[in-house]
Amino acid sequence: MKHILIKKLGNLLIMAIMVQTWVSCNDFLDVSPRGTEKAEDVYATQSGFRNVLNGVYMQLSDANLYGKNTSYYLPELLARHWTLPSDNFSDNTYIVPNYNFANYNGNSFFTSVWQSYYKAVAQLNNLLEELDKTDVKFSDDTEHFIRAEALGLRAFIHLEVLRYWGPAPLVAMSETPAVPYVTEMTFETQKLLTLPWMEVAEKIRKDLDAAQALLKQYDLIQNVSASNLNSTSTSGGGKLEDLWFHFRQNRFNYYAVLATKARLYNWMKADPAYPLAAKDSAAYYAAEVINAVNAESGQKQFEFTTSLNLATNGLNMSGECIFALHNPLLQDVIQTAFKDNPPQLTQSTANLDVAYEAAANANDLRYGSITTGRYWQSVYVPNIGTFNRFMKYADDSRTTYGTTLTRNQIPVVRLSEMYFILIENTDNISTVKNTFRTFQQARNFSLSSISSLATPVDVLNKLEKEYRKEFYGEGQMFFFYKKQGYVSFTYPDAFSLPQGLESYRLPLPKSQQQFE
Repeated sequence: MKHILIKKLGNLLIMAIMVQTWVSCNDFLDVSPRGTEKAEDVYATQSGFRNVLNGVYMQLSDANLYGKNTSYYLPELLARHWTLPSDNFSDNTYIVPNYNFANYNGNSFFTSVWQSYYKAVAQLNNLLEELDKTDVKFSDDTEHFIRAEALGLRAFIHLEVLRYWGPAPLVAMSETPAVPYVTEMTFETQKLLTLPWMEVAEKIRKDLDAAQALLKQYDLIQNVSASNLNSTSTSGGGKLEDLWFHFRQNRFNYYAVLATKARLYNWMKADPAYPLAAKDSAAYYAAEVINAVNAESGQKQFEFTTSLNLATNGLNMSGECIFALHNPLLQDVIQTAFKDNPPQLTQSTANLDVAYEAAANANDLRYGSITTGRYWQSVYVPNIGTFNRFMKYADDSRTTYGTTLTRNQIPVVRLSEMYFILIENTDNISTVKNTFRTFQQARNFSLSSISSLATPVDVLNKLEKEYRKEFYGEGQMFFFYKKQGYVSFTYPDAFSLPQGLESYRLPLPKSQQQFE
């Protein structure tokens, strides 16, 4: 297994280098392959098409995106989850959590994230265009998987860009300028103009619909058990000889499409002009993922991580990941953030006790008495002092938590988010409590905090606390704040957004502003 994975990762890294060569220019428009012959060579075979798609996954897992910037860094800084520096007021770790964007050195940090997203989109568009005109003979329905994953990823990325750079949903109207939605390789600036909020949402939905239709028909994750789907053995029923189809749970699979639909409808339902069915649709797609059963195993497709299976799933709770990315270099990437003495990103014990409601939740899986499994480790270093080290992404030598297949895995969409979306879009308080109870049993937090829920305000307040506990270091807290329209935060200290809801609109790159 280890040798196969190394070989596979080696091939992906080679492809990633090719992709980076193609998109190395800082100009957002300059994202096409360098030279016709190279493009023709890449797209001349089935393996070439596969490698291009694999290269997009590598782009997404890179530190420019989910390997750092859009997982534990940018959105967590925006949520003010890390301790602010006391002696470096020009660093991202101070500027971003204070929403001090007006004089932010050309907005280079935000620009790099924006460009990384759209470079991945450009690669997907190029892949789809080549797929439309190729005469390559594909085997094992490969062309359907490539098309579906490319469409799904294009929709997913644009939704991420919309959630970052678009307006807060509570103040967005149908014609409110949002973000570009790019569906072709182009050098024409007029095709890169920001589109209205509703138009972007509908384009996301259209791509997701197309991806869903294909994956519903072809995706093996629905009908092959995880043990057979991921096995390298070719003997016995259900084993797949083609390694490209293994580990579907880490790719943009059928359930990732459903989960992204739940996320889309949940994000858009605050807009009074959006269809009234959006709330019901958010709940419907979340429930579809929660209740999914694998046809071969007869077991639920996604199960919560508990104290019983933590050793297998690891602190990143890989068993409940609906969509995840793998970065073999993750331990090097997180060195400064979480491993240095002291780490760049940390939080005080007093604030963490508040975040995890430690007094009432002594056995919380994420922070309580299960010391070898908790997200945080208290560390004492002579001549430096005591600090808290965030362990979710660490290849943790203290324990055997996580396997070689789950380490260096970055959660992007997890089962718990589907539960939270379902809870938010359920009106019946008794049903809400039952849904919360299932989550509570997995995480071992206080049942009394659920039994006291009586009103929608109670539910929202509880969701705020659980989003923080559950997704610390994953970036979802910021989106909860933005979607709910918070103009001030209470954790880890009182903070008011300097421009109210307008603060949530991250600054556009200067190169994009000239297109508007």
